[in-house]
Amino acid sequence: MIATPLETPDIALECPTDDVTSNLDNAPSTIVRDCTLYARGGYTGIVSFSCMSGLTGVSCTGPSNVEFTTGQTEKTVSITIQVSTFAVIGQGDVTLFATDGTLERYSSIPVNLIIGSGPQVAQYSNQWKAPICMTPGSECSSINLDGSSLLKGRGNLGPEANAPNTIDGCADGNAGSYLSDESLEWIRVKSITPSNMKEGDLVTVEAGVWCWNSGTLDWADFYYTAAPSNPNWTPFGSIRCPGGGFQTITTTYTIPAGQTDGTNAIRVNFRYEGSQGPCVSGGYNDRDDLVFMVELETTNTNSPTLPPTTPPTLP
Repeated sequence: MIATPLETPDIALECPTDDVTSNLDNAPSTIVRDCTLYARGGYTGIVSFSCMSGLTGVSCTGPSNVEFTTGQTEKTVSITIQVSTFAVIGQGDVTLFATDGTLERYSSIPVNLIIGSGPQVAQYSNQWKAPICMTPGSECSSINLDGSSLLKGRGNLGPEANAPNTIDGCADGNAGSYLSDESLEWIRVKSITPSNMKEGDLVTVEAGVWCWNSGTLDWADFYYTAAPSNPNWTPFGSIRCPGGGFQTITTTYTIPAGQTDGTNAIRVNFRYEGSQGPCVSGGYNDRDDLVFMVELETTNTNSPTLPPTTPPTLP
């Protein structure tokens, strides 16, 4: 009979890996997250904690000492994250360290500091006949939180829910087969900073597409409009697929200034060969729209300086 070797006494620390998002509009603020400290192999002893932040204006503190006695295997320990008014937008980690003087373990929590409403997920709109983000944010995406997309598929292939997902009724082609021939799977528009998108901003537009064969015959045409109720599509790029299968195609454009209500839309016309256009006919072509809101620039409402009402004194 071979004896089972005994496990070496040890500790392990696990903190949540999902992002902690803090809106700097609400600073100063305090966030508490629970981590788990494990005792393994019959470990007993006293463990102390320290904490380190990698973000400007953000500090963190760990819990008091905890003690493991015989038979105890885990304890919940809390980390307190403090966001000051001096914090700046960005992403980073806060890291909790645990040590008994000999063993040292650590675990990090990702922190995202934003200004405004943060990323927005679109919902299908019966009014627009396409996905829309109703609130201005740092991005608008047709990708749901579970990873699915409102635009997945092409017309009858997939099938695409609420096809054709275009605000002017431009229809998709229905030739071929799904995930072999062309399809436009999702669209995302996002600020180049974590702040809300606003008129006059340069933004990034991404399209997730399925390219046929090597992709050399497939093109994504990009268009925008600041008047979706009566769209006049303005082109801002036409890009060939970089390869076959699933690809992400990225470009940029500047949101027009001088808007009245902040409603905008992006169209991607994904086509097999042919010519560039917002609604090019073709059996393998897929086009989808994404409607989103942006913040308007504050205008100066101060009255102009008036001339004096008292006539100047004559010599």
